[in-house]
Amino acid sequence: MNPYKEIVQQVMRQEAMGIIETSKLVDVEDVEGVINAIIACEGKIVFSGVGKSGHIAKKISATMSSIGVESTFLHPAEALHGDFGTVKSDDLLFILSKSGESQELIHLIPSVKIVQSKFILMTSKGESTLGKCADFVIKIPDLKEADPLYMVPSVSTTVMLAYGDAISIAIMHAKGFSKSDFLNNHPAGSIGKKLKLRVSDIMKVQNDIPVVNYETRLQDAIFEISSKGLGATVVYNNQHPFKMGIITDGDIRRVVEKKGQVWNLSVEEIMNNDPTVIQQEAYLITALELMEERKITVLPVLNNEGYLVGIIHLHQILQIGIN
Repeated sequence: MNPYKEIVQQVMRQEAMGIIETSKLVDVEDVEGVINAIIACEGKIVFSGVGKSGHIAKKISATMSSIGVESTFLHPAEALHGDFGTVKSDDLLFILSKSGESQELIHLIPSVKIVQSKFILMTSKGESTLGKCADFVIKIPDLKEADPLYMVPSVSTTVMLAYGDAISIAIMHAKGFSKSDFLNNHPAGSIGKKLKLRVSDIMKVQNDIPVVNYETRLQDAIFEISSKGLGATVVYNNQHPFKMGIITDGDIRRVVEKKGQVWNLSVEEIMNNDPTVIQQEAYLITALELMEERKITVLPVLNNEGYLVGIIHLHQILQIGIN
């Protein structure tokens, strides 16, 4: 085996095992206390750390910001030279330190006590100087690093990052964070651009809309469904344009299983006469959430006056990378 490949795989396995080992040691009460404190924080979450732990703290802070938690990173050296003035009593400090003995961080403790802000510590040394001062301690195991000297931050920083991601995602669940919320926090870039798309941008229109009227025979409706390739057809009432229904290929299968001979039926006899619809100006992410909630794959699209102007299928949304 290539020696480099073997080394790379061994490091990855060691870091993965570090995460697995840490997951087994999660203290439910400690984690719950941290998550509740972050959610209840009326100010901002101020992350800090030294060296590689500081870089991990920056990343966790960025993740928190992306899910709607007001967050920032404060370097301890800059904090000691005036920047700690940005920290207020309603803020919550989140410090990362494997040893819990980083002098730059210990020197922040008097200032923390003066402003009376609480702080969280992620560390492998709960009985350290910082650990004894912290309001909340997230304990990570004291594992060997992955390098031959056991000195290069690797396993420890990977574990810290994974723990930070896990806490962030738990907060998303607790707050009911939706894809629409994600859109608001990512207005630019490829994610933001995709999430800004509206139903009218990709819906099928005009002759591409599968549509039949109330008197259509079922066999003709099946042809319409098959030819348009969306697995459904809108049932339109020419006399009452605001009254419509929908038939899906699933509806047809269920009727065939129940009645056998269905060729003489009209679509009105088996259609869903109260279909879920969506406005053409709605965001695609809203359409996706609606489909997931109702467990459907197609939506008739209406304009502001309530007229049918299009139809959209789940696969159209997934194909442009929204999921």
